[in-house]
Amino acid sequence: MGYAVVGKQQEVGRIKLTARTTGDRKVQVTIEKFSETVTEIRVRVDTFGDELLSRQVLEKIKSRF
Repeated sequence: MGYAVVGKQQEVGRIKLTARTTGDRKVQVTIEKFSETVTEIRVRVDTFGDELLSRQVLEKIKSRF
């Protein structure tokens, strides 16, 4: 989506990416693996959220799998 990744935290079974949109909005994506068949993806935009942009990011991630 052309966002600049500004932070990355990784631990066993979990990764958290922080990026900035072209409009300088903060986007956080957390991917956590619970088992071989269950993975949770959470998307957060800014402090109070933006459902439309969050869904767009999630759909882009899902299209890669």
